[in-house]
Formats: sequence, C-alpha cells, structure tokens
Amino acid sequence: MSLGIIIKGPEGIVLAAESRITIGYNAGGQSIPVFFDNATKLLSFSEPNTTVGVVTYGQAIIGPKEPRTAASFLPEFEGGLPKERLTIKEFAKNLSDFFMKQWGALMPADYKGPDMTFVIAGFDLDAIINMFRFKYNRSMEALQKRLIQQEQDKYIDHRFSKQFVRKITKLQPPELDSFMIHYRPEYGFLQTVNDLELGYYIEKSFEHYKANRPKFKGTLRRRDENN
Repeated sequence: MSLGIIIKGPEGIVLAAESRITIGYNAGGQSIPVFFDNATKLLSFSEPNTTVGVVTYGQAIIGPKEPRTAASFLPEFEGGLPKERLTIKEFAKNLSDFFMKQWGALMPADYKGPDMTFVIAGFDLDAIINMFRFKYNRSMEALQKRLIQQEQDKYIDHRFSKQFVRKITKLQPPELDSFMIHYRPEYGFLQTVNDLELGYYIEKSFEHYKANRPKFKGTLRRRDENN
C-alpha cells in the first residue's frame, strides 16, 4: 500500500509520499515479496518546470526483467520535453504519453496487477503572473479614471466658482449652494464655452431658478428636516 498526500492551502500546494515499495521476485515458481524503504515516489522536476510535483503509487516498477521505478525514467522524460515552461495540463499530457509508451514497451501483455498511477499538482506561473497583471491593469484603469474625474471637477470648480456665480445672481449661502448644485455644468460643456457664454448660461439658469424657487426652497427645507 502506498501513501500519498496532496494538500492545497492558501500559501501553496504540499505533496508528500512514503518511500516503501514492494517487488515480487519469482523463486522456484513462487512470488516472494521484497520490501525497499528508499524508493522515490515524490517526483520533482528541473527548470523550467519547477512548479510541478508528482506523487506516484500503485505498481512500483516497469519491466519485470530489468525493473525500473518511475523516478529512474525522469532523465529520459525531461530530455524529451520542450525548452519552454509547460502548463500543468500540457505537462500532465507529456507525462502520461511518456509512461504509457514505456509501459507498452516493457510490461507483459498479460499483466493483471495494479496500474502505475500518477497524481500531478502544481501551478501555472504564467497564469498567476497574468492574473496579477490583470488586477494591476484594472487598478491602474480605475486610478486613471479617478484622477481624470478629479481634474475635471477641479476645472468645473474653477470656472463655475462661487465668486463668479454670486457676482451674476447676487445669491448668498445656503441658497447659492443649492443653486450651484442644481445647475452645475458638465465638463464637456465648459470645454466649449468662454466666460461670456458661461455667464449667459448662469443668467438663464438663474431665471429658471427664480421661476421655480418655491420648489428648490422646499427641497432644501426637507433636507434640513431629514438631517
């Protein structure tokens, strides 16, 4: 029996395995189990696939005549891999294809024992980098939008100032504040008018405000009551 452990936690993935294998030797027509306690069932890999780990269990060896463990095949397996880093899915496919080929070439056709099983775990470094890059890009985009909005608000405050509006309307706080909230112009509009045209906009807005002053005063009074 083999014991393999894979734990996924918030800080990463942990793999572990015990090291005993049992090999049956044929002696006089009888299969005698022989135990070894130094087998490598936890497989690790060299660059660029260092983010992958494999636990193997089940059948311990391939090839009854010249038995080899899964770990003994690693130099040949890695020698046939591409030079670039593989995704976990691609790595698993390569591992499966390689050992299926070895199994078919070296194991008896009438073999009826357990399978040699591999559990593959790891993380795709490029995917993680892209994930953080995506979050970074979204954060930068949001920051850029906030900065643009702040600059536009400053521009509106500069052009549509209390001093300028008071000079035209003669309003005083808090009525001045109420008027400026209701008739605050958009940034795009201010980009298209000069100060004279802006003054005309304020005059027309003030005429509308005076015509509807009871409504605005009522709105202001209700807000005070809620506070």
